[in-house]
Amino acid sequence: MGQITNNFIKAMKFVSKWEWMDRPDGAYTNDPKDPGGETKFGISKASHPQLDIQHLTLAEAMDIYHKQYWLQYGLDALAFPFSVAVFDSYVQHRPSVVAKLLKDADGDLRQFLELRRIFYLNLIGHNSSLLRFKNGWLNRLNDLSKYCSILAQETEPQVPSDH
Repeated sequence: MGQITNNFIKAMKFVSKWEWMDRPDGAYTNDPKDPGGETKFGISKASHPQLDIQHLTLAEAMDIYHKQYWLQYGLDALAFPFSVAVFDSYVQHRPSVVAKLLKDADGDLRQFLELRRIFYLNLIGHNSSLLRFKNGWLNRLNDLSKYCSILAQETEPQVPSDH
């Protein structure tokens, strides 16, 4: 079991905002039009059919995010904050989709986010019933881009002032 890192905590800060709006109840939903189906704390029944989603706790959800997303895909080995964008992608997409995005972006954060935007638009193009999610998906990407920019500035080495 890997240790929880500061990078994982920062990634979860973003995911918790978008997946359950930081609501203590986990924002339980069971939208029949959502391909993920029953969802709480951003954990979907489609991805975790063995779980009792309605009674999932925050601690259980955090354990899933840490073990089955962050650790499983070795995200501490990626450059930070690129790892935050990749983590969010694993939360949103199948691993095969993320693997293709990673390969095609070749480590470039802007390219990775652009490829993800194109992926969303292609999903909608193939299934017009998903159009209802378009603004949310694109707003999430815009917010992720801003968040990664802030994290990058925070982690840049500070140059001493001559004053």
